[in-house]
Amino acid sequence: MRWVKNAKVLLFVFIFLLLIQNRVVLGQYINLPYVPGGYTLSQVNNQCGGQCPPPAPGNEAQGPVGGYYEAPPSSGTFYPIGAVGGGGGGSGPGDGGTGSCTGVYSNCGNWTTCTLTCGSGTQQQACFDTGCGDVRTTTQSCNTQACGPWIKLKDSSFVSVNPLNDPISLAPAAYDGDDTTQNYFIIGSGGVVAAPSINIAISNFNPTVKTSNPEYKLTYTTNPYSMTPAAYLEYIKARKQPQTINSVGDIASSGTYVVNGDVTINSNSAPFNQAYNIVLVTTGTVTINPAPDNTFSPTGSVAILASTIKFDSTITQASGIFIASSLDTGTNANQGLKIIGNLIDQTALANNRQWATTDRPSVFIKFDQTPYINLLPYLGTARYEWTQVQ
Repeated sequence: MRWVKNAKVLLFVFIFLLLIQNRVVLGQYINLPYVPGGYTLSQVNNQCGGQCPPPAPGNEAQGPVGGYYEAPPSSGTFYPIGAVGGGGGGSGPGDGGTGSCTGVYSNCGNWTTCTLTCGSGTQQQACFDTGCGDVRTTTQSCNTQACGPWIKLKDSSFVSVNPLNDPISLAPAAYDGDDTTQNYFIIGSGGVVAAPSINIAISNFNPTVKTSNPEYKLTYTTNPYSMTPAAYLEYIKARKQPQTINSVGDIASSGTYVVNGDVTINSNSAPFNQAYNIVLVTTGTVTINPAPDNTFSPTGSVAILASTIKFDSTITQASGIFIASSLDTGTNANQGLKIIGNLIDQTALANNRQWATTDRPSVFIKFDQTPYINLLPYLGTARYEWTQVQ
């Protein structure tokens, strides 16, 4: 029995030496000698018994498959890489050591896809010295432009007639205590996200970015908005009893008010420092100025519907329902804007808010149902029908 065991060991050593001598690597022969003109795909496949296909064209930078690389890419000419061990995945002299390096790397593959769509990504290109099969990989910067400001929602849905282009940071920082560091467009109780196209990732390799969790998204072309501020004005004239005023200073109670022309408001003066529930509709522009604490925080619930709404650039937080055909959040290089309530823009949002870095959302909208409930008598329509029975 001892002799049999030793025989098995000797047989194993013999086979091992035979494999090395014949350059067998995982059942694939790579013992074609280097020749300056290279080999055809047919010659490579014949040598390997059809089991060592070369790399796909354009993927040479990822390392050769089966012990051969293609140079130049898509040329149909293949060279063996180094001896057993592979020479580092495509570098080193060709098998047999007969190649002579020229130092010229002129046969280059395609550039890889940039790792980021903004914020200084990188891409690579592999070039070959066909004299000896050496590979040199070059990295250059790509998409070096800064990522633009982005928006984040909480406890909301999102429906738009325009494409959703909102590149979310690879490593988001929380806006404040109401936010999280999740790579989501909507956090909390997120609803559906619907737009003609949805693009929320700045990286080609960021699988964690989502519209919400669970994720409900729909790519489709929506119909144009039917309830514009102008259409709503006609609606309330027909169904409600709005009061037409000359200035917001005329408001002395809860109700629906119409102002013709431009309006400037703030929450530090009447009527917004009173416990009034107000729906303010204007045919012009509403400019929202900050209170001394740099917020717009009315005492009661407020909904503003206008052709244009502009937030002062120093406002840090605004509470209410803001609906406009055109909406401008202001311009600030190191201050975001937080909305508590809802923000609805019906054309193209002008958002020039940002922080010193793009890790934090420039606008953070926390949906709040309170103003909707408090303003229901002024925003909605109720009809009662009754008959007396005996």
